[in-house]
Parts: sequence; C-alpha cells; structure tokens
Amino acid sequence: MNAATMGKLHTLLSTGIKDGTHREALPPAEQSLFSKPPHGAIVVISLCHWRDQPQEMQVYLEKMAEAFKNASGGSVAFPYVVAATHRDSFLQDCQKEDPAKELQNAVEDIKKAALTDHVYTITSYKRESFGSARNNKATGDLLSQLLTKAKLENTGKVQDQTTHNAIIFIIMAVVALVVGLLINKMKSDEALPSEPVS
Repeated sequence: MNAATMGKLHTLLSTGIKDGTHREALPPAEQSLFSKPPHGAIVVISLCHWRDQPQEMQVYLEKMAEAFKNASGGSVAFPYVVAATHRDSFLQDCQKEDPAKELQNAVEDIKKAALTDHVYTITSYKRESFGSARNNKATGDLLSQLLTKAKLENTGKVQDQTTHNAIIFIIMAVVALVVGLLINKMKSDEALPSEPVS
C-alpha cells in the first residue's frame, strides 16, 4: 500500500464521505472536524490472491490493520471485519491433499496479518447461483460481528468533541458579547448628564 492509498484510507476512516464516492476521488489525508466517519468497515480480500501473492497481501493487510487500529489520529480503534472471497475457487483449485485444512491455514494467516479474529470466508456467487446455508451463515456472521463492533465504538468521537467544543465556544462568545454590550451601555449611561428634576 503506497502513501497516497494510505492517506485515502485515513481520509475514509476519519471523515464523512458521500455515498458512492469512488476511491480515486478521495483526497489523501484529509480530516473533517464536523462530518462523521462510517461506523465500520468490511475489508474484502480474495483467497486466491492471498494464495498466489501471500507476502504482498500480508503487508497490505498489516498496513490496513494499523490504520484501522489508529484511526482519527490514534483516538479511535475503527471497527472492521474481513471477508475472504472466492472460497469456492480456492477449494476447487487447491492442489494439496486436504483443501479444507489449507483453507483453515489461510484463514489463520489472514487473521494474524489483519490483527482480527473476525475473518469470514465467502463463496463468490454467480448471478444465477443459489445460496447455501454455509455461505448465508458466514455472511450473516460477518454482518452481525461488524454491527456489534460498530455499536461498541464511536468512530465519530473526534467530531463529537469538536462539535461540543465549538458549541461551548459559541456560547462563551455570545455571553462575552452580551456582557460587553451591557458594560458599554452602563458606561454610556454614566457619561450622560442627568437632567434636573423639577
């Protein structure tokens, strides 16, 4: 992961972005003090890519996990889960004696690199394919875990604190302005000559 991509990931983790924004359109290393970031993330990784280029993918996941663990300037541990796709292709193309064991080994290695136990293997469905109970359960578990993690971590705490501080500053500024106007009024009333009472 290069520096520009890492900057874009930091932007994503610390700034609210519009739905449908493409990765290429994200500015590198931008932070917003008022727009809230997403509540969680699903990191999608291909098991076939992991099998074919394990060192590259390991470095990629390690950098990504570091960014998640230190989101918003280190003040948020951003909730994330990993979806490992192409489970069906991985098992079908496996040349080892026990493909299921190889899949489990790959998942364990991905967990270590991604710094999370929440790695779920998903089959890549074709449009005309029927779902299976195993894949539906894996997808349900992935989403359930992400929602649980997102509920427990306020990814917008930096923005909440900034908003709170801005409101306090505005209130203090208004109070100071009112006090200043009252003092000015009192001084001008004292400076006016009083009219004799007849």
